[in-house]
Amino acid sequence: MTDAPFCLMLPGTLCDDRLFAPMLETGSPMGSDRQHRVANLHGLLVDTRAWWEMQLAHLPEHFDVLGFSLGAVLALQLLGIAPERVRRLVLVAGNSAAGNDSHRERVSLQRALWQSQGPASVATQMLEQASAMAAEDRHRQLVLQMACDTPTPAFMVQGEVNATRPDGLSWLAGWKGPLLLVSGADDPWCGADKQMRMRSVVPGARWSELAQCGHYVPLEQPRVLAELTDSFLREPDPRQRSNQ
Repeated sequence: MTDAPFCLMLPGTLCDDRLFAPMLETGSPMGSDRQHRVANLHGLLVDTRAWWEMQLAHLPEHFDVLGFSLGAVLALQLLGIAPERVRRLVLVAGNSAAGNDSHRERVSLQRALWQSQGPASVATQMLEQASAMAAEDRHRQLVLQMACDTPTPAFMVQGEVNATRPDGLSWLAGWKGPLLLVSGADDPWCGADKQMRMRSVVPGARWSELAQCGHYVPLEQPRVLAELTDSFLREPDPRQRSNQ
């Protein structure tokens, strides 16, 4: 495998590669000289180490990572497994804190709603709780469709991973690469306090808080996220600079 610019993109709960389509279609991120891959979370394992080991076997030696929501949780866990493989890290609507009683209760309620009313009901509830664009039909329909296309076992695993995740702050603090944090000012789950906690342990970390934006940053502000990500990832490779 070559060490050409490459970005692994990690979607969130009930999301797939379509989450990043509006961002990629702006023409700004992942230019023609950059390859990218969106991880398929339908195959996620509760044993995230085993899942990551399978992913790493098919990735370049060094690569960039963009993780959204649950994808940000997985990205932090990667730093605890193979930090030397990650060149640059973008965490979108991320939260490094460990799963707690509140997370477990929300997952339990979502599972009950899934079983009684189906995936569209779960996605609708998530949109209404965490998104400023819940009324925008185009994006709303996309979120609902991604949820309906998520197999029930995958949804159950995603909830379990989210509810039982360990605190990722120590992994982030021990990693020495560049970090970009992006969040929505109206995100009730991953707001300013969560971003400041992560930024505090990474010297030089950047944080962009987007106005009039909720949790679904890749859908609500795709162009802004694309521009921030593209600029950040196009900076010189810090590994190469340190070796000069």
